Amino acid sequence: MKSLSLKVKKIDILIWESLSVLLNEKTAFLLWLTALDWVTITFQNWNKKEKTVANVNLTENRVDEWEIWIPKDFDEKYGIKKWDIVKISVMENNPLSLQAIKRKLLGKKLTAWEIKA
Repeated sequence: MKSLSLKVKKIDILIWESLSVLLNEKTAFLLWLTALDWVTITFQNWNKKEKTVANVNLTENRVDEWEIWIPKDFDEKYGIKKWDIVKISVMENNPLSLQAIKRKLLGKKLTAWEIKA
């Protein structure tokens, strides 16, 4: 599974819901992420490795490359602080319909099962 380590920045607003994060489009491209994909975020909390999942939103210029913006309530819930380094990886169980769209955009042939999704 491909993953990246990113520097955390907090924002004082919620993006759609508390399970959403904001990434730079160029950074997201490195993992083949698109808007609405789900990622696993791995982080250290009191010397203990923890994980959570979040929905991805993309921006072209608000977030610097190699940074991830998280809502303020992530800090309250998980103890993730500004400038912490977190690891994000693509969740393999994204909805089949989104996986099919990605495959089609990459020029791959879809199966009958993917077309029905």
